[in-house]
Amino acid sequence: MTCRRRPRMHSQAPTVGRVEMGDRKAKGWSKSSVKKAGSRIRAYQRGDCDEETYNQALDTVSAYRRSFSPGLTRINMGLRSFLSTLGLTGKVAQRLKREETIIEKLSSREARLDFSRMRDIGGCRVILGSEHGISDLYRLRDWIVSTWGPDVQVIDYIEQPRVSGYRAIHIAPQFDGLVYEVQLRTAIMHQWAQATERYSSLTGFNY
Repeated sequence: MTCRRRPRMHSQAPTVGRVEMGDRKAKGWSKSSVKKAGSRIRAYQRGDCDEETYNQALDTVSAYRRSFSPGLTRINMGLRSFLSTLGLTGKVAQRLKREETIIEKLSSREARLDFSRMRDIGGCRVILGSEHGISDLYRLRDWIVSTWGPDVQVIDYIEQPRVSGYRAIHIAPQFDGLVYEVQLRTAIMHQWAQATERYSSLTGFNY
């Protein structure tokens, strides 16, 4: 069953600042409502949820997704500052996961995932210039962790590459109660990742 979103007007993105529980509810979501939204989207795909309830879940998805925008901008600016401080060249890109991709991920690819624990809704990627290597990537990692705090989770796909050979460093900073994903890659790692993504899209299997 194809997910079809009813047309509607979106409210303006929230301003930067700490998001307390009351503010979250005012913006159209709470942690429990986000978790329920994921379950209801899956139920709708199975035919066990009415359209009105499904559309309410989509409203929650939209509100929750928009709430990542301010923190994403702050992370992007921070990463650019870190590169400058360390004397590194590179590109910084940011993206919000598309609603259609979120719904597809909840419905099929990760059908048991608690939506409130989805970690890649808001993400940034740093691709170092071709003159930089793995040691520079680790320098950047260490600077990020020392600046954003020891509670920042780091997943090292250089020491333990994925089956596809994908290598990078993933960092999960948390701002205003939301968890973001930051990917750190060298230029060669990025080329390999792009090739892997193309192959995954052809095979339909996430490597």
